[in-house]
Amino acid sequence: VLKGPDKKALLIAPLESWYEADFDIEPDIPGLCGDSIKKRLRWVDYSCCRWDAQLENLPGFHFGPEFGASSHLAQYFADRNRAQICDISNYFQQHASSTTVISMSHFAPRPDCLPEKRFLIDPHLPKVSGSTKIEAQLRQINSKIHIFGHTHLAVDYVADSVRYLNWPLGSFRERQHQTRIVSGSGILLLYDEARGFADIQPTFWSYYYSQYPRDANICLLAPWVRRVYNALGLSVDESIQAQQAALRAKDPNAIPFPQYPENNSADIYYARTAKQYKSWRAPPYDADDFQSSLQEVNNDSSLDNDDDVTARF
Repeated sequence: VLKGPDKKALLIAPLESWYEADFDIEPDIPGLCGDSIKKRLRWVDYSCCRWDAQLENLPGFHFGPEFGASSHLAQYFADRNRAQICDISNYFQQHASSTTVISMSHFAPRPDCLPEKRFLIDPHLPKVSGSTKIEAQLRQINSKIHIFGHTHLAVDYVADSVRYLNWPLGSFRERQHQTRIVSGSGILLLYDEARGFADIQPTFWSYYYSQYPRDANICLLAPWVRRVYNALGLSVDESIQAQQAALRAKDPNAIPFPQYPENNSADIYYARTAKQYKSWRAPPYDADDFQSSLQEVNNDSSLDNDDDVTARF
């Protein structure tokens, strides 16, 4: 049990979980074609995971590239948390004023943990990312901070009085792009007994959504998504794309695309962030090491030479 400056005990609650296709509540990009069953098999879960016959024989059970995962699996793992949730809830009722609950799960607890689909290079991602059953359970135990993973997209934000945090290291290639905030500055030290909790950390997507409201009705593909769609043979309704592109041409704020704060370059943004929050990194951040790593990335010809700032989120 840890106790910080506020003298509160920390209660750590890991929650078992799985994803469900119903987690995807936002409309698909209009006219999307080409996201075939064969292409969805890139999600190796569909071919590598096998479930108990008792689960697979339940009415309505499905798990595969055609329809995704039914809610049965998410419910199965949620049920495995029931005893722990009951114990934590009872404990919290008796010690609410002296306890802070931190919950964690592998999968995402709410759809806004992901960007809108027009920003996602994989249209199937929301169906294999999380379950709102996690959200329901973390609320039951009065979690103050929820830590999750799986998406490989760094976020740190507050929604409905709970802080949601994903601080992914990512694959080698992702460390040059979408998880660079982590690989470039270090593992986040979330809690320190002498100082308490780290402040909310700046991340690419959390910054964007602090500036612009989420709007699933906007479907204009971001430039980096368009390039990937073209490479994968995915097509969309071009008439709607053209209409929204015309609106954006008149007023970029009407249909915004993300940029780094103050129009900084990716290198400047990540270097400044690493320096500003170096005391909340473990192991401690080293400016010289970070600048060296940036130089190595810039000199690596095997990486895509892409000047689009958003390709480096």
